[in-house]
Amino acid sequence: EEQCYACKVLIDGSDVPSCKLPVSQAQGSEITTVEGLGSAATIHPLQEAFMEEQAIQCGYCVSGMIMAAQGLLNRTRYPTDDEIRAALDGNLCRCGVYERVRRAIKLRIGRPQWDPIYEMIDAPPLSNTPAPRQGLPGPLQQTPDLDAWIRINADETITVFTGKVEIGQGIKTAVAQLAAEELDVALSRIRVVAVDTELSPDEGTTAGSMSVENSGSSVRQAAAEARHHLLNLAHEELEAECTPGALA
Repeated sequence: EEQCYACKVLIDGSDVPSCKLPVSQAQGSEITTVEGLGSAATIHPLQEAFMEEQAIQCGYCVSGMIMAAQGLLNRTRYPTDDEIRAALDGNLCRCGVYERVRRAIKLRIGRPQWDPIYEMIDAPPLSNTPAPRQGLPGPLQQTPDLDAWIRINADETITVFTGKVEIGQGIKTAVAQLAAEELDVALSRIRVVAVDTELSPDEGTTAGSMSVENSGSSVRQAAAEARHHLLNLAHEELEAECTPGALA
C-alpha cells in the first residue's frame, strides 16, 4: 500500500499512486495510464528516452517511474536534478537504475547528460591471467537434472522450465527461442513454464538484465544435451550407419 509507487497513474495530469485511490475520487477526472501515454505505433518521447538510456531493467517499477516523471514534467518543464530526485523519491527500483532514470528525464527535456556514468579503465594484461574455467552455468550446477529443464511430451510439444519471472521483459520468448534453436524444432512446439514452485528449477531472484544470461544459457545447454540424447537414441533405434550428429 503506497510503498513502491509502481502503480502510479495520471489524474488530470498529476501523478498519484492508484493502489489507495478510491474510485470516487477519480470520478469525472481524466485518467492516463502508462499505456495511454503512447501506443505500439507511436511511442511517447518519454518512453523513448527511457529506452535510449536503458532505464528499463526487470520492468516492475518502470510504469510508475514513467508516470511519476511525466507528472513532474507536467508541473515543471525543465526540472533540476534535485527536483527530479525529489519527484521520484518514493519510486522504488530494485535494480537500482535511478541514475539512468534521471538521465532519461534530462534527455526528454532536451538537456541530455553525455558524460559517462561509469569510469572506464584499461583491463590488466592477460599474459599472467589464468584462462577462465569452462563449466555449467550456476543454475545448471545447482539443478543438473535434465528433466528439470526440458520435457518432451507425447503430443510432440516440448515443455521448457525456467525459474525466472516473466513480467513483460520477454524472458519467456527468449527462452523459447533458445530452446527451439538448440532442439532444431519449430518455435510453436515450445511451451515455457515460468516460476512454478512445484515444477520450475530454483533460480533465485529475477533481474531483467541477467535473466537471459543466466536462465537462457542454462536452458540452451539443457536443450543441446536433450537433442544429443535424442539423436543417440534415434541412432540406436534405426541402427544407422552414419554418426548420430548426421541424423536429421
